[in-house]
Amino acid sequence: MGRQKLRVLVLSDFVGNSANVVRDYLYSFNQYSKHEFFYLHAWRQFNFFRIRSFDFTRFDAVVFFWDMYWPGVDDPGSRFFIPESLSQKIAASPAMKIQFIQDEYRDVRTVNKAMERLGINLVFTCVDEKDHDVFYPKALIPSLEGVYTVLTGYVPSYLEKIDYPATMPRAIDIGYRSRAVPYPLGDLGQEKTIISQRFAEISRQYGFTADISVREEDRIYGQKWLEFLQSSRFSLGTESGASVVDFSGDLARQCKAYLQQNPQASYAELKQRFFAELDGKVVVQAISPRVFESAAFNNTLVLHEGCYSGILHPDTHYIPVKKDYSNISEVVERMRDLPYCIRLARQTHDDIIRSGANSYRRFVKLFDETLEKHRPVPVREGTVCRTLFYAKSYLCNDPIIPKGGEAVRLPTCFVVLSKVLAIAFRCQQSKNAALSILHYLTQSPSTLELFLESIFPKDPDDALPLIDFAKDLRLLSMLIKVEQASGQSNHPFEINGSWLTSEKTFILKSEPRSASDRVQDVKEPLLRTLRRQEAFDQAAADLPLRFQFNHGAVSATSPWPYHLGEDDVYSFNTLLEALHRYPEKAPDVFREILLVDRKPTRSMGLVLTKILWESLKVGVSRTAGLLGIGRPRPFAPHHPPTSNPRDKQAA
Repeated sequence: MGRQKLRVLVLSDFVGNSANVVRDYLYSFNQYSKHEFFYLHAWRQFNFFRIRSFDFTRFDAVVFFWDMYWPGVDDPGSRFFIPESLSQKIAASPAMKIQFIQDEYRDVRTVNKAMERLGINLVFTCVDEKDHDVFYPKALIPSLEGVYTVLTGYVPSYLEKIDYPATMPRAIDIGYRSRAVPYPLGDLGQEKTIISQRFAEISRQYGFTADISVREEDRIYGQKWLEFLQSSRFSLGTESGASVVDFSGDLARQCKAYLQQNPQASYAELKQRFFAELDGKVVVQAISPRVFESAAFNNTLVLHEGCYSGILHPDTHYIPVKKDYSNISEVVERMRDLPYCIRLARQTHDDIIRSGANSYRRFVKLFDETLEKHRPVPVREGTVCRTLFYAKSYLCNDPIIPKGGEAVRLPTCFVVLSKVLAIAFRCQQSKNAALSILHYLTQSPSTLELFLESIFPKDPDDALPLIDFAKDLRLLSMLIKVEQASGQSNHPFEINGSWLTSEKTFILKSEPRSASDRVQDVKEPLLRTLRRQEAFDQAAADLPLRFQFNHGAVSATSPWPYHLGEDDVYSFNTLLEALHRYPEKAPDVFREILLVDRKPTRSMGLVLTKILWESLKVGVSRTAGLLGIGRPRPFAPHHPPTSNPRDKQAA
């Protein structure tokens, strides 16, 4: 009989806009573990009130993921603070408390105190095994049972599947992205800036094409990062970590205060004043997951000399650069030897990627074995319904639902409801305005689809303004009704359409008609007549640059129910932008504007249900790549034409 599965709860600050490695690491347990994993995302924001009454006895283990800012856990002024009542509840639960932690060079003793308060049992750290007792002494953390060294990231399955040989064209020679780190991290932290500056000079001096930056605004994430690697022949790199460990946090505070008084102070000045004697005494260093990503694309690695967690070896996996740059002539000579670089890249790919030795699959297997060693049998009470668990999370505005190594991100219930309510309460100037919009969308499926695609795009930054779009829809929904109503007045008018070819402008214009021309004498509103149909057809065939409604000619005798704008002219700017984004929808959307014989209006409840349901369908359909939540779509290397002369040598 097989071992019974353990039930594990993961607490993470993940909201979806992080680097690939955060997502890959977080969901690797769900993808490969033999045990059951449940996730609470942004648990101190979305799920905080839920977690205060959470039943931890239903889980065999609780994992605190490494994206948490641990120095803030014990600080009441921090948004990362965990109240004493909650920490006591977690510590008292029978579940094993497991901590994954990175960036361990700061506030070490503050973190120790938080670990003691939460009753941490296992720690998975980036610190070398010889320093475990220095960072995590059992005297300060009595509940501690074991400390294990792991990497900051591993090789996800989608990188293992990439097939982009070293001989393929590359648009640039040297590619590098990182960030400048704070001075108190010591010499090791400064290597990222040094290698970027030195190789920017080397590229200019020796004629390499380069795209190198450590500026925050130049950082690249997600699919664009993978494409950047594909376009690069060489990847630069250094070890990650720090050569100065700030155990108390005092060093960081002293340096910050000094820099506030002396903003132009150099690294050398700060080091000499505050941490010259500390640099190198205790070091946290590890291989960066970005090295694995570069190896997956058969980039030739050009790295500062280092240990690289014992995984990379100089001259076998990378071209070593001495930290004083005394061997740079030899480095450049090797970089110009394309056959040598290709052999090096292939060897690195075989040893690091193809072997599977650094895969998440293997990492999770080792994690399972460690977990079972310390928790051989379940201790939980009761059951957990997965559907109900994530339904409660959704109601707490946590819209992320793990599925294997991926995750589905739904539009949050707050987003959906707020958008619908915004239509109902913010846009309307009369009680029936919102209902009119919803009815129009329900009876105009193409316009509804355009509306949803525009306010729930794949990239949230591309979302069109909801309120402005609703105003456009409100006017469209009222055109026929107001025209028909005018037929009962002493000043009837008609709405004609015209197409200005030279200006590519489509105008709907109110024009007076005879008072004797009552609506009962007109079988159909003129939006359906042939003279307007021609203008609509032209607009659908050749998208206008401007789309307007002009009511000025009749506004004195038949004012519009609400203010349209200057000179009673209204521009459908948001609707027009949406049509330019999705031009294939234009014919159907314009055709729906002409509709007159609409079906009886449904109830408000059914209309809102349709909007909500369509919104959810849009969200569910975007499981991969949305805000970086799902795994990147299977990477399909493209082969762009390149003028890089070294590609001919590589071929």
